[in-house]
Amino acid sequence: MSYRSLHPNDREMHQLRQLIPSHLPFDTLSVILNGIAVLGAIAFLLFLWLGWSTIEETVPLHINFWGQIDRWGNKNELIPIIILMWVVSVLIFIVQFFPRLWSIPYRFDEATVLTMLMINRRLLAFIHCFCIIELDLMVLPCLYGGEIVIAAAKIEIIMIFFAVGGVTYYWRLMKKIARQS
Repeated sequence: MSYRSLHPNDREMHQLRQLIPSHLPFDTLSVILNGIAVLGAIAFLLFLWLGWSTIEETVPLHINFWGQIDRWGNKNELIPIIILMWVVSVLIFIVQFFPRLWSIPYRFDEATVLTMLMINRRLLAFIHCFCIIELDLMVLPCLYGGEIVIAAAKIEIIMIFFAVGGVTYYWRLMKKIARQS
């Protein structure tokens, strides 16, 4: 089966959308990943709110690959980054409740529609969790500095490998299921 034959055309996509239920229950993994993201977001905001006044005005704003600080600036320069990451995270969380809005690039049928949707929801939950953890790892070390900067940079590199691996795994799993249907 060629790669092209796995992708539905517009007419087929309209027919496939009729198979998608309006409500899709959350599975355990999605709940756990979203729970980690929500708890991480709440802890992040509390940490910032309680400690903002104790943070120095000049903070490191960029840390290179080797863990060296190569840009300094005012702590308020981090606020747009925080807002952007929050908006992205909230949008990803909300989209999980509306499976008919999702774009699944592979064919599915009555037998595989729920499996494909659950895989897609897990992918969204994984990305949601990753966004919050990445926000924590990007901003908190810049605000509190010290040895935490180097530790966070190392953890961040590992997280990026997990993110790429996780997304690749889910897309390959969906492609495999599409080939079977």
